[in-house]
Amino acid sequence: MTHDTSLPDRSSPVDPVARHADVLLRDRRFDWLRPRVRRRAVVAGALVSIGGVAAACLLDLPWLVVLTLAPAWGAWWLLQRVVRGMADLPDPYVDERMRQVRNAHYRTAYVLLAGVTVLTLFGVYVAADARRVQFVLQARHLHALFWMVQLLALMLPSMLVAWNEPEV
Repeated sequence: MTHDTSLPDRSSPVDPVARHADVLLRDRRFDWLRPRVRRRAVVAGALVSIGGVAAACLLDLPWLVVLTLAPAWGAWWLLQRVVRGMADLPDPYVDERMRQVRNAHYRTAYVLLAGVTVLTLFGVYVAADARRVQFVLQARHLHALFWMVQLLALMLPSMLVAWNEPEV
């Protein structure tokens, strides 16, 4: 028995990834948001939404966290549409230029996230040692940290594409 190792057919109506890729790559509804200045406004809005989730966590109000997560997920969805999924589509569904742009921004996102993680862990280490700092680490702080890192990790590659690329 042999396995078919060929690439997925982009035009296949059965392949859900192919359908999703076609929708993202051909969608004209968000062309008005694709000029660089407007894409940067979308990135700024996404960062504000991440900050809003973190602030809601720090206030220790679970209902507010849920309310602020909705715009954050909306910002992620909008980023996907604005950059045509360039940062998230698998290799067979993007052309060579998109692949190069995506890979360059993934590398930058990885370096930024590694730096944020190291700084955060260092901050948690210092804050956890109550003898040095008059700060008690609480669950709400970890909750805010979790959502900030999670949302940033999810959105950062698309944010970098939207912010840096002259045309998407």
